[in-house]
Amino acid sequence: MSYLHDLHIATIHIETDCTDLVEMIGNPIDCLGFPSELVSCRLIRDGFVGFSIYYIPRSRNMRADFHSKEERSNDPIGAYTYSD
Repeated sequence: MSYLHDLHIATIHIETDCTDLVEMIGNPIDCLGFPSELVSCRLIRDGFVGFSIYYIPRSRNMRADFHSKEERSNDPIGAYTYSD
């Protein structure tokens, strides 16, 4: 999000298959596990003219899921992937 903000993008719409992410950004008070990250996220989010984040089922997000997993598999450090 900060990258898009730095590019002076005014409005963003995010679709994710991670319900936890939608909940954390939508209700930051309910999520106490990542306080500093949520403060940063909220500050960046508030800098956009328009911001929305929606949950979409993974079955409707297969292409993005595939590319994300493919990119992580090429990471020499080995990124963490949460699997349902």
